[in-house]
Amino acid sequence: MRLSLFTATLLALATACVQGQPPRPLVVLVHGRGHLEDDTTLLRREWKRHLDTALTRAGASPLREDEVRLAWYADIMDPARDVQCGRGIGHTSDSLGIGTFARDFLSSLASALPRAESRGARTLLGDMLYALDGSRRCAAEERVRTVMEQAILEKRPIVLVAYSLGALVSYGVLDHASALREHRVALVTLGSPLGDDDIRALLGSSPASLRVPPGVAHWENVYDPGDVFASPIADVVKGGGARDVQLSTRGADAVEAHHVTRYLTDRATGEALARALCAVGAAEKSCVVAAKE
Repeated sequence: MRLSLFTATLLALATACVQGQPPRPLVVLVHGRGHLEDDTTLLRREWKRHLDTALTRAGASPLREDEVRLAWYADIMDPARDVQCGRGIGHTSDSLGIGTFARDFLSSLASALPRAESRGARTLLGDMLYALDGSRRCAAEERVRTVMEQAILEKRPIVLVAYSLGALVSYGVLDHASALREHRVALVTLGSPLGDDDIRALLGSSPASLRVPPGVAHWENVYDPGDVFASPIADVVKGGGARDVQLSTRGADAVEAHHVTRYLTDRATGEALARALCAVGAAEKSCVVAAKE
């Protein structure tokens, strides 16, 4: 019999109380672009397996099953889907002022494409809509925020592991959600374009506005210098507080350099995740690894 999320939460809290231990940190996985038709369970399992490989390479312990959840927003990116955001925090207008006509046109174009042959085109149109449509960005952020708020109810520290577009979504959540500011949160961005001034401007932010979001106690930014979609951020974050980490191996070309599996399995990612876990109160071996850095 499958337990409800509410029941599972109560059991987790009860177990922690009985054992006299604080709740363990929760690693929230935030995927990148694409994945429109992927299986969420399989994607979570694959990411956890890869991160366990990275942690092992870094000399840290693998994650437990109950320490990992996936924040799923791929369906929000489907241009054929009509999206509304219930909260509307921080996204009251379109970044480029293009308005309803452009959104409707791109959505109609996606709907007209043969579904069996259109995955790549739908993904590209979804990327365009993410930049144009504040409601779509808000709805994607809402998915991530919901997973984080559940962790807060469970009194669990949070480590966000966000890849590529997922780093933009996660940053938006952390920058807009005041309820998260009193909670222990660490951020690990992988292959992130956040350091690119043009990307931030495209999404309606000032190029000089990048900062450590309120409530984020620790930020590790893992990138490959050969990855054209990823940028270092330490020198552009106002007030400092972010750490850049280069992958331990270099991609052979631009496509390979940005591949998610490389990021998830690399020793540098394992070390960054171990430090992040330590920063929010994880135990033993992770902190030993962090102390060596």
